[in-house]
Amino acid sequence: MKTTPLLPDDPAQALQVLIRLTTAVLDLTQQEAGALARRDGLTFTALQEEKEASIKRYTQASGEFRARVQDFQGADKATLDRLYALQEDLSAAAQANNAALKHAGVDTEEGQK
Repeated sequence: MKTTPLLPDDPAQALQVLIRLTTAVLDLTQQEAGALARRDGLTFTALQEEKEASIKRYTQASGEFRARVQDFQGADKATLDRLYALQEDLSAAAQANNAALKHAGVDTEEGQK
C-alpha cells in the first residue's frame, strides 16, 4: 500500500512541515525528559503513544526529504540551518533520554525492564 506523502511539493513549504514535525518530536522528547527527571512514570507512559505517532510522521517526512534532497539545494539557507539545528537538538535529547532510561534499568530497545 502506497503511503500518502507528508511533504508538499514546494521545497519551502516542505521544509516548514519538516521543521514542525521535528519540533513536535523534540517537544515530546523534552516532556519525556522532564517526566524521567521527576520519576513520573505515569506522565512518561502517557507520552509514549503520542511520541510514537509523532516519530512515525517525522521518520516518514525525513525519508521523503532524503529522497528529494536535490529539490532542497536552492532552499533558504537560514531555514535549512534551523532544520539541521533542530535535528541536532533532537538527537542529543533522544540520546540523553536513552541514557536516563538505561540508568533506570529500562531496555530502550524493548521499552521494558
